Amino acid sequence: NRGKIVADGTAETLRAQAQGQQVLHARIEDGEPGEILQALQALPSVALVDFLDGAAGSGFLIESRPNQSSNRAVFQLCVQRKWTLCELIPFETRLEDIFRNLTMN
Repeated sequence: NRGKIVADGTAETLRAQAQGQQVLHARIEDGEPGEILQALQALPSVALVDFLDGAAGSGFLIESRPNQSSNRAVFQLCVQRKWTLCELIPFETRLEDIFRNLTMN
C-alpha cells in the first residue's frame, strides 16, 4: 500500500478487529456430500461453503456472513437431516490472513 500504515496494534488487537467473520471446519457423515453442500449454502448465516477432500479426510469449510455465527444453524441442520456431525471446529484468524486482507484493498 505504498508505505501507508493500514493497521496498528498488538497481534491480539488486530485479531479481534478481524474477527468479524467466522470460519468453521465441519465433518459431516451419513449424507451425500453434494446434498450437504447445498443445504449448508442455503443457511441464512452462511456466506460461502467449500468441500474439502484430502488425505486427512473430507469435510466442509464454512464461512459465515460478517458478524454472524453458524455453529447453531449447522448443528440444527444436521439434527433435522439425521446427519452425523463429527467435528465443528472454528478456525482462528492468522496474522498472515489479517495482513493479506489489509493490504489487498
